[in-house]
Amino acid sequence: MAVALPAIEIQDAAPLPLITIKPMADGSYMLTVAPFEENLLGPVTDAISDRAAQTCGGKSLLWGNLTYTGDISSGPGKPALVREYRRGFRCVATDAAVYPPAPAGWKPAPSDAADVDVAFGRFFAMIDSGAFARAYAMFEDGAGGDRTSWIDSERRGYALIGSGTRRVTGIRWAPNPPGAPHPGVYVRVTFTGSFSTAKAYCGATTFYRAGPGDYRVVGNQEHLLPNSENPSDARIAEFKANYCE
Repeated sequence: MAVALPAIEIQDAAPLPLITIKPMADGSYMLTVAPFEENLLGPVTDAISDRAAQTCGGKSLLWGNLTYTGDISSGPGKPALVREYRRGFRCVATDAAVYPPAPAGWKPAPSDAADVDVAFGRFFAMIDSGAFARAYAMFEDGAGGDRTSWIDSERRGYALIGSGTRRVTGIRWAPNPPGAPHPGVYVRVTFTGSFSTAKAYCGATTFYRAGPGDYRVVGNQEHLLPNSENPSDARIAEFKANYCE
């Protein structure tokens, strides 16, 4: 029996934007990306991770501040753009005596989930109250990037976001994950939120478990689609698909 198959159009993958890495005076690096279509966020993020890992060679990679701006689509059929993408990072030597690997087969206890919930709530309670220096102190050494830059960035975001609430959407544990700054237990908390000045808001915070009840922030990303952009329902859905886990 013959079966008619639909024609398949094969297209080349969209080219990735230029990624530039510049060494800074304090020994860190600043990575910048030329403007790119928002729907390329996944492959661009993968390429960024590869370039930073290549720069660090055999050393561990510690990510710092991430900032970018977004442009709404300029017309039907035209994608939104990500502009001014900048992210700092450091390459550090890991001391195995300070950061022993998680035991084989490690599993979280019920108390671990409760401790993560407390750490997550405390971190954002500080940010929402404007206590940015105290929130920064929750980062593991070197993981927050430049202190002044991080606080300035959070202060700008605080002014934009208004009042609201967050809801955790997922908790994923990862003992000794590949690509982590050092061995140990990590946990990634994804969340969404409802804020008075945002049509969409979501993000993810990653903690390192230094010990029972001791969780340190090693990464935090928040994505905001402000009311001021007057986004359509289609744009809101697109934003959530591209940024929210």
